Amino acid sequence: MNFHYRDRDSIGHAPGVERADSGREELFLSPGLRYHLTDAMDIYGLVQIAAYRRVNGIQLTSDWNLTLGVSYRFNLFSHV
Repeated sequence: MNFHYRDRDSIGHAPGVERADSGREELFLSPGLRYHLTDAMDIYGLVQIAAYRRVNGIQLTSDWNLTLGVSYRFNLFSHV
């Protein structure tokens, strides 16, 4: 699960955006997979599916998000 909260913008909000149209709460369910290619390298993917959302005013939102990636771990202190 991922929860994201953002309060309404303060005085320095973006030009053309009303303060009343800022701020949100979102809860995503985030199932995913990770596969170990080697001892140091993984590939992963996850889908965030919106389970709850409360936005103020009109805002751009998504019902789901896809994340794919590769991670690599460096061994900086190898034993000789």
